[in-house]
Amino acid sequence: MIKGGRLAIAAHPAKVLTLIVSDVPGDSAGLVASGPTVPSSSSHADALDIAERYRIQLPRRVIEFLSAPAERRLDRDHQYFSRNEVRVIASAAKSLEAAAEMSERLGVPAVILSDAMEGEASEIAKVHAAIAREVLNRDRPSGA
Repeated sequence: MIKGGRLAIAAHPAKVLTLIVSDVPGDSAGLVASGPTVPSSSSHADALDIAERYRIQLPRRVIEFLSAPAERRLDRDHQYFSRNEVRVIASAAKSLEAAAEMSERLGVPAVILSDAMEGEASEIAKVHAAIAREVLNRDRPSGA
């Protein structure tokens, strides 16, 4: 009931200030917590296309809901959102940048690999360990 900007619509005409603590690569406000205060950039037709592309069997009621003509996508400049502000106050990227800055201040060179790594933590840890071994044993990749 509140996703895809519907919370901001319900609050209109009040100005909405959205402070985001992002847990998604790229920090897209519409993806964090399903974007309750920002308009969705996707539609029901997009969802149906994805289900078809990946051969996902949807229940009949879901298909009927997504196929109904009632949905209307709102743009970011629609009156419901025109006065609203969105600020990313914390994210993986911001945390990495702050850690690298502190490391450099302490005299330890830092290289940010990426803030977009996704997957099972134990598997990502193995990738990081392999990179650390490569730096230790062969001094590569070198960015510092």
